[in-house]
Amino acid sequence: STIGDFVARAIGDPRRVALALGRLAPGAVRPEALTTFGHELGLSRERIRQIVQDTYERLCKSSKLALLNPFWRAMWPILESAETPVGLDQLAGALQRRLNWTVAPVHAALERICRLHPELIVSGQGVHINAPS
Repeated sequence: STIGDFVARAIGDPRRVALALGRLAPGAVRPEALTTFGHELGLSRERIRQIVQDTYERLCKSSKLALLNPFWRAMWPILESAETPVGLDQLAGALQRRLNWTVAPVHAALERICRLHPELIVSGQGVHINAPS
């Protein structure tokens, strides 16, 4: 998946990649529990939370976000053409078609990736571009 490839290229460390992807849940309905990772790796739930948070902070750097340019280029026209926030169902389906993915991205993964971009707003209504005031 593009999200999995992005995380793998941006982070590199296989253990951190597995934790981030497990929390992003690109292939599952919901994220893995922190305690699940803790048991597998012999770490506390809190330590797993810290590692995942640090990993997300690394992903937010502009040099890392640039790795997602094909994803952003596919998403931007969808968001720009909408007058209201685009729901995650609609956005996932549109991205699946635009990027020729075999399956639509999981909502949790899509929402988390959108939250990384400083110009996007994610709310209960969906995703939209933060218009300058």
